[in-house]
Amino acid sequence: MHAALPDSLSSGHSMNDSAQEQSSGRTVYAELLAFRHSTKKNVYVLASHSHFVMNNIYATACHAADVLPGWIVGSAGAVRYRLPQDHAAATVAMTDIYGYLLATVAPDGSMTFEFKQVKEVDVPGSVVNEFSHEQVNWCFAQNKATFAPAGAVCPAGPTPTTH
Repeated sequence: MHAALPDSLSSGHSMNDSAQEQSSGRTVYAELLAFRHSTKKNVYVLASHSHFVMNNIYATACHAADVLPGWIVGSAGAVRYRLPQDHAAATVAMTDIYGYLLATVAPDGSMTFEFKQVKEVDVPGSVVNEFSHEQVNWCFAQNKATFAPAGAVCPAGPTPTTH
């Protein structure tokens, strides 16, 4: 998905941005939980809208009763944001980097995720030739903003869940 479901560590740049997105996103979260509980299958939620890397994005007070594992991996070239101020639940939280998320699936269907950073020296010569060393360097050294998304602000209580 693109924007993170509501009530994540990056709520200030997510489906919390409008009442309609917030409502439909909370419904999706509850349906994913219900699916996980009824099928006993693993559910993971990946988003990219916020331009940094962070795991455990739904480990907020809003979802305290039932947390879905989730990642934001918005590191594919857009201007890089600052991390939300409150991201203590994340064990991986990085900005000003580029890269991708590698998922490894175990026989039981569980998945582990590892962020793989792409450094400036990893950019193929053909790309450097097409766009120039200066432009590639600018992307790595200066392509950042001061914007830091707000963290989760829960509704009247934890997000309702249906089991």
